[in-house]
Amino acid sequence: MPIAALLLIAAIFLFEESNALRDDTFVVTDKIRDAALNQKVVNPQFAGITRDDDAFTISATEAIPNSNDGDQLALKKPTIKVDTNSGIVIDTTANQGQIDFKTNEASLSGSVNLTASNGVSVTSDLILFDLDSGSVQSPGQITAQAPIGQITAGNMQANRSFIGSSDEHDNIINFAGGVRVLYKPSGNYKE
Repeated sequence: MPIAALLLIAAIFLFEESNALRDDTFVVTDKIRDAALNQKVVNPQFAGITRDDDAFTISATEAIPNSNDGDQLALKKPTIKVDTNSGIVIDTTANQGQIDFKTNEASLSGSVNLTASNGVSVTSDLILFDLDSGSVQSPGQITAQAPIGQITAGNMQANRSFIGSSDEHDNIINFAGGVRVLYKPSGNYKE
C-alpha cells in the first residue's frame, strides 16, 4: 500500500503535462507586482502632541516606506491638522510630503496651502513642521494673507506664535529674503 501511494504521488508530478508555474501561465497583474515591490499603506493617519500640548494629526492618501529602517515615510496628498491649546486650528494640505520618525519632523511640498482659524493663510512650495516644538518654517518663497494685510518673503520661520502661543517670548515670526508687506488697516476713513 505505501508503494502504491508513492507511485500515485510520483505520477502526479511526472506525468502532469501542465504546471502553471513551470509553463509561465501564472498571470502576475500590475496590482500584484506593485503590492510585492512597492509596499504601501492606504489612508494612513498619525497623531501626537507637541511639548506644548498642541494636538496634531497627519493623514495622507498613501504612505510608502522611504528608508530601510522604516523611520521615514513618503506621503501622497498629505494633510496636517493642528489643534492648538489656545483654540486656533491649522489645516495644511500639499501634493506630497514626508514624515521622519527619528527627527520628529514632517515636510510638505508641492502647492502647500496652510490655513488657520484666525484668518491667516499661507502658500509655499515647501513647509517644514517640527512635531516636538510645534515650529513651522518655509525655506523658500512664501505668501501669507491675514485680515490686516499680506506678506511675501523669500523664507519664513515661525515658532509657537504662528499657532497661538500665550508666552510673549515665544511670539516670533521671522520673514527674510526680500520681504514685502502690504498693510490694510481697518476702520472708518474718509477719502
